[in-house]
Amino acid sequence: MQKQKEKKLPGVFELLNDALALYCKQGRTLLCIMLLPIGLDLILTWLHVNSVLTVIISILVSSWAFLTILFTIKDGGGIIENYKQSLPKLPAYIYINILIAVATIPGFFLLGLPAVIYFAWFSFAVYVMVTENYFGPEALMRSREYVTHRFGRVTGRVLFIIVIMLAVQMVSFLLVQVINSTGRLPAGSLNFIRAIILNIFSLFTVPLSIAYTYALYLSLRATRPALAKQPVNADYKWLYIASPTTILVVILALVGIILGLLAKI
Repeated sequence: MQKQKEKKLPGVFELLNDALALYCKQGRTLLCIMLLPIGLDLILTWLHVNSVLTVIISILVSSWAFLTILFTIKDGGGIIENYKQSLPKLPAYIYINILIAVATIPGFFLLGLPAVIYFAWFSFAVYVMVTENYFGPEALMRSREYVTHRFGRVTGRVLFIIVIMLAVQMVSFLLVQVINSTGRLPAGSLNFIRAIILNIFSLFTVPLSIAYTYALYLSLRATRPALAKQPVNADYKWLYIASPTTILVVILALVGIILGLLAKI
């Protein structure tokens, strides 16, 4: 009965239109929020700074900007205000992404299918965290509950925005190659030119992709209003996070290490 009562999910172009509406509503603020991670990336590229510490700082700043963009799309507000509002949830955001990585990345070693499944399940965990105040495994489980029984429809809509992002990245890459082929660039400046072009594109595409995924999340939630009012069923949360794929890859890695040690005896 529940499936019959569910509303139909909007198509990819309708979601894209909703995302554009969300983006345009806060466009100037979103662009200004992106200036922090973009400015940091350009400075580090210009100074040729490349170390573990700078990579960690870049990831933290980009994650902070991601959350700030999501808060802005959700509630509006100003730049400084939303940066302050999102900062306390940054550790929870990082924790959620670590859990997703643990469940997802090992799946790439098994033809990639398990990785696609877990990625689709948990794609909305951060949006659940920000909107519904579920954290850690509970956020992942609520995301999975929204996707359950419509995996194919959700996956197709998620892949749509990923393909668009990849296409934009390809265009920016080709543009860099065209500029490089002129032979007029000063020595050592190609990396900085590449960073400028990539960041110009990301200035628009990153907020748009966040708005698109948020629009899809809202649609998933709207089609299952009863679920949103129920507590998360977290009985098997660690089974899904520490997935069979993860366990298998860890076992194979341990077997390889043991065999390697035995071979040296």
